[in-house]
Amino acid sequence: MARNQETVVVPQAPEGFRRIGSADSCGWFNQGKIGNAFYGTLTGMFERKDELRPEGTSKFFQVLLSQPCEVRAGSGEDANMVQANAGETINVNYGPRTKVLEALIKEIHAGAVYEVYGVIASAKRKLKGGKSMHNLDVLVKMVKAPDASVEDSEPDFDGSSDDVA
Repeated sequence: MARNQETVVVPQAPEGFRRIGSADSCGWFNQGKIGNAFYGTLTGMFERKDELRPEGTSKFFQVLLSQPCEVRAGSGEDANMVQANAGETINVNYGPRTKVLEALIKEIHAGAVYEVYGVIASAKRKLKGGKSMHNLDVLVKMVKAPDASVEDSEPDFDGSSDDVA
């Protein structure tokens, strides 16, 4: 049993259960370090509350690492830069360079497996209106194609259109 902040005893989840979403990672990919790179399997896209966004939410991706990278652990001024190791899950912000990954999520749900590689190629780029953007280069490789869906497959029984002469 675990205790919460009010020291009330709360039951623990059964073995094998885990958190999902931003809480199920060792940190957020550090986009501030030139040369920092992530490489691993894209596992999903999530949405979370975000008070800094006008719409009140923000999207992010999760990557199961195949090699170490630097991440931000914690939040705000209390955050530290730490190394995330192969086998750990990291969060990657949704943005102009990563939004292309969103199109892959439906295929992942259908059984596809994608490896992703992202690297901070240079210092932030200046944009119009005084804004700036991290220069994150993102590459993708399909490792496993999506499973054929039931809707896409043709009937395979006597009397199907293939059997009619």
